[in-house]
Amino acid sequence: MRSRGVSRLSALIRSATSLFTLMDVHVLLYGYVQGLAVGLEQEASAAATTGVSEEGWMEQQAAALNSLVASGRYPVFSRVTASLADGYELHFDELFEFGLGPLLDGFATVIEGGGPGPAAPARPVRR
Repeated sequence: MRSRGVSRLSALIRSATSLFTLMDVHVLLYGYVQGLAVGLEQEASAAATTGVSEEGWMEQQAAALNSLVASGRYPVFSRVTASLADGYELHFDELFEFGLGPLLDGFATVIEGGGPGPAAPARPVRR
C-alpha cells in the first residue's frame, strides 16, 4: 500500500503545473500526516503519564458514555454507538491509508484541472 501512495505522490509532483500548487499540496499533506502523528503521540503520552492504557481509559469512561447515549440528546451518536456494540478498534496505520488515498486522489483531480478545487491564486513571491 505504501508504494502505491509513493507512486501517486510522485505522479502528483511531476504533473503539478505551479510551484504554488506543489507547495500547497506539500503543506496539506504534511498537515494530514502531522495531525495523525499528534494523535498517536497524545495517546502514548497519556498512557505514560497516567499509567492507564487506552482500553483501561475507555472502561473508566463507560458510565459517562452510557449516560450520554441514554439521555436521548444525541440521537445520531446513540445510533452510531449502538451499531458498534461489538466495539471499535482504532488502527492508526489503517486510518492513515484510508485517508491518504482519497487525499492524493483529490490533489490529482485539482492539479489535473478536472476537479472542484479552487483555481490557484496569483500570489506574489515573498523574499
